[in-house]
Amino acid sequence: MDLAIVSDSHIPERADEIPDPFRERIAAADHTLHVGDVETAGVLAEFRDLAGELTGVRGNIDPTDIGLPTVAAIEAEDVTVVAVHGAVNPATRDPAIGPDPDHDDWMAASGVVADGHDWLEAVTTTARVVAAEGVTPELERACTPVPADVDAADIDAVAAAADSAPDPDQTVVGVGGHSHRVVEDTHRGVTVLNPGTVTGSYPGPRTTMMTLELDDGDVDVTVHELDE
Repeated sequence: MDLAIVSDSHIPERADEIPDPFRERIAAADHTLHVGDVETAGVLAEFRDLAGELTGVRGNIDPTDIGLPTVAAIEAEDVTVVAVHGAVNPATRDPAIGPDPDHDDWMAASGVVADGHDWLEAVTTTARVVAAEGVTPELERACTPVPADVDAADIDAVAAAADSAPDPDQTVVGVGGHSHRVVEDTHRGVTVLNPGTVTGSYPGPRTTMMTLELDDGDVDVTVHELDE
């Protein structure tokens, strides 16, 4: 299975359109995953028309009535792919932001370190809970992007599930967005990916997406960058 992964399109507030080379990759894929911050229902419809088969999750910029879940999963080729925007850790509701002196000036100024440890924990925790229990209503509510008033009982339920979740017995990929920066890492038994921003929207330093080839439990990840 060929899976296209995109995020943080931010059309029309920060970008005008999906770049043509990325449109072609999306159209060619078997399935497309958008991990948040589409911005409007019209742009979401454009992605649906382009992709044919699309799975999306709501980001912190997306309107509450956009009709997307906060967490989703795709099962294919003995691989579980879990999607969440990554703005919060559902087991603690700590925002995946904070100061980080190791990042560029814009990161320090904005306080965003969504590709740091907090973000990694947010995506990994979500993926491990889904691998163990599936997408539960408590997890769906606890993954609601900030700002949100989330019941403490949901957070406690997700925390308990995260504490008891065993290491995945098959390949699990956790995919998030939010930082506009590419991440390819492994954390607590989960392959963690961030495709960056498909439109190069601020504050992303690059215009990127990913494609995944899933085959009998194996995952081949390719990062695609738009040549300016």
